[in-house]
Amino acid sequence: NLWHGSPMKKINQDVVTEDSFEYYLHLRSRMMSIWAGLVMPGCFEQPEKMIAASSVIAKRLESAWALPAANIILAGYPRNDALFGAESQENDLNGLSQITEAQNAGKKIIVYLPTFRERAEPDYNEEEKTAFLQRLDKLGATMIVKMHPVESASTLSAAKGEISLAPSVDIYPILKHCDALITDYSSIAFDYMLLDRPIIYFAYDLDNYEFKDREFYEDYRAMVGDSIVKNYKELEAAINDQVINGNDRFRESRERLKSRYNKYTKGGYSEFVFNKIKESIKN
Repeated sequence: NLWHGSPMKKINQDVVTEDSFEYYLHLRSRMMSIWAGLVMPGCFEQPEKMIAASSVIAKRLESAWALPAANIILAGYPRNDALFGAESQENDLNGLSQITEAQNAGKKIIVYLPTFRERAEPDYNEEEKTAFLQRLDKLGATMIVKMHPVESASTLSAAKGEISLAPSVDIYPILKHCDALITDYSSIAFDYMLLDRPIIYFAYDLDNYEFKDREFYEDYRAMVGDSIVKNYKELEAAINDQVINGNDRFRESRERLKSRYNKYTKGGYSEFVFNKIKESIKN
């Protein structure tokens, strides 16, 4: 199982929030597990081996899937090769022409990729959101928004001057064209660290999310550093400082976190994992 990211929030058998769908699925109902297996085949099968990007992540996967340490392969995620590789001919379908147009106009490209929420509701109003996006445009930045595949609405959902991508779009070939990432509790932050560019954590509902939606594996600030904002005013200030004015003040702490969550940082992951799988089959 290549999995789909280095977990920041608890997953699978580690989930202890009792009214969480995942808790109910794995610990309470055999019938629900059977239903999930039919609706989402493969998603809940017990893997023989898994990929982990670092020893820290390996421990989390061992716990979440009840796997022995020997069954965890330390390797970069194959999808992250897109951060380093040549441009794909298919990627223009993913909004790349709009990004190029914005870059040619001198705009900084900022991508917003929030995680999904089971219960927590966005804490914003439409008027405040619109005003923020208007000010962002004046600062000289264009926002790309892509929702989590299971989410239906966004705190910064489609607005004038924004590049909105369908949830089904593969964001990874696009990330290397972005000057900064805004996210919240998504594991994509650990992947984006490989590009050594600013990451701003828009954690407007942190307390509500942690206690009503999903617990974290460790203290949130310890996992992401100090580039955390709680409202639009703070978000705008962070973008202006770190992206527009180029004051990448959290670079050193981000570098430490990158090393903690990514053992390998130079690409070539697909070939590495392929060879590991071949070795495993031979043995």
